[in-house]
Amino acid sequence: MKKIFVCLTLILELVAMAQYCFGQAQSLTAEIRKQTIDDLSALLPDRYAYKELGQKLQQSLQQNLKAGKYDSYNSPIEFSTAVTNDLRSLNSDRHLALNYSPEVQTPNANPTAIPPPLTTEERAKSASDFNRQMNFGFKSVQFFNGNVCSLKFDYFDSYLAYSSPILDALMASLKNCDAVILDLRENTGGSSEMVGYITGFFFKDRTLSGTSYNRLTDTTTDEFITPQAKDKQLADVDLFVLTSNVTVSAAEALAYNLKYLKKAKVVGETSAGAANPGRVTRINNLFTAFIPNRHGMNVVTKTNWEGTGVPIDIPSAAEDALRVARIEALKQLRQKATGPLQRKKFDNYITFLEKTKPEKDLPEKTLRQYVGEYQGGRTITLKNGELYYARFAEAGGQLHSISNDTFMLSEGDVTITFKRNKQNRVIEMESQWSLINSPGVAMKIK
Repeated sequence: MKKIFVCLTLILELVAMAQYCFGQAQSLTAEIRKQTIDDLSALLPDRYAYKELGQKLQQSLQQNLKAGKYDSYNSPIEFSTAVTNDLRSLNSDRHLALNYSPEVQTPNANPTAIPPPLTTEERAKSASDFNRQMNFGFKSVQFFNGNVCSLKFDYFDSYLAYSSPILDALMASLKNCDAVILDLRENTGGSSEMVGYITGFFFKDRTLSGTSYNRLTDTTTDEFITPQAKDKQLADVDLFVLTSNVTVSAAEALAYNLKYLKKAKVVGETSAGAANPGRVTRINNLFTAFIPNRHGMNVVTKTNWEGTGVPIDIPSAAEDALRVARIEALKQLRQKATGPLQRKKFDNYITFLEKTKPEKDLPEKTLRQYVGEYQGGRTITLKNGELYYARFAEAGGQLHSISNDTFMLSEGDVTITFKRNKQNRVIEMESQWSLINSPGVAMKIK
């Protein structure tokens, strides 16, 4: 799959480069610039999500055209960038844009023949044939110590008939988890229907989430979250959502609703801040425009995340957000623990995540002091600057330094402490499992 992704990326880059070169070679005429501005500005009052702003944007573009602001732009890319900046000058709408997107002419054996339009079902199948290879945006499910689980997905597929069975299966695999982390750090948005479908897993009752204004119909409608069937719900889990500064659009909608309806804590970085959905309209054979035609209002905040992003509950660098969320999940689960051994288990898992960092790596000279054979068939070896524990029929693996002479194994399931004599030589190890009161002691024999 990685090779497929790399190849696809290269193809897209080549296409983009070809379009760029085409655009650079084709100099824009005054007639094309005027036609583009006239047609785009004519659409804004009737289609842009905010009626009064649409009228002001129309006036602004026409004034800029008459003032000759765009006369010096001969490159389609530079022209579209300048117009987009002007469109966003009155309202920093991250969706609103003029895009250079040359229309591809497909050779036809019969130039006069007009191919029949695809049916809705044909379009869905065509799109989903590709999305199936991308697993409909769902990237991974992980299970961590403490019964904390994560689900990562990078976009929302539009055709639920194809993608919802995959999500159902993934959510079913999380049924036994006590805490769930939804990883949206690389999610670029997509279908609002999929957002609603996902949200429904975390609610028991039909819930008002806000309102949505549609400029095309000039109507406002209430937006509700429809819960999934009872046997599919995960409404009682501790829920966390990871975001970054590239989390955008529909992904922000999911995080925003879960946060303000008190279902989840948001961890990571403030998201991109693009709230208003819309559609692409072709202006001419060189340009398309994305014009947002709807805007929503959350039932709690009475606004949305346009221009601000989704506020963070627990700030963290994006690359560290999963670790931070796991720690927070474990702390919440520790509060629910029913006995000292359960609390101790969560304490160990938290300690492992908080204290095992690369900067705590010990020098090889120090690590060599622990290497050897210990009673009960236990061995400590050193490979590539890392310590490893092994014993027949027992969980082994890499040891992670917590403090002087103290290490953890299996993400905190086992704590190993090395004991020294008066001459400061390592003479034994003490191993302590997280759910056992008494430690195991093994003398060093070689």
